[in-house]
Amino acid sequence: MLPAGRRQFLKEDTMARQTFNWLPDFEAEKTVKPEVTVLKFGDDYEQRQSVGMNRIKEEWALTFRRPYSIGNAIDDFLTARAAVESFYWTTPRNKQIVCVCDSHTVKRYQGYLEITCTFRQVFES
Repeated sequence: MLPAGRRQFLKEDTMARQTFNWLPDFEAEKTVKPEVTVLKFGDDYEQRQSVGMNRIKEEWALTFRRPYSIGNAIDDFLTARAAVESFYWTTPRNKQIVCVCDSHTVKRYQGYLEITCTFRQVFES
């Protein structure tokens, strides 16, 4: 039998991953930066080698302009994850990925909220 603290840790690990269901505005911007090691030699020669199994990661800069009720729901979802808990998200290219949102910004306008954020793809079990 596991100690009480360890049981709690395992319980939290098995929580179901949530899904982010809102579609971003059309200004979504994808950045891809593969993980590589570059060895530079004399005369401007270089050699590149991939690093790790999941070396190609996506980041998406997103904007959501929504009425207060929907904007507040998006803000609440991202705040609840607190840059620690990952979530599922389907990209504008219809590909489901696991991501985290390290930070987001909420601007309040008359009648709507504008939320800007970056979703960073992560690989975890």
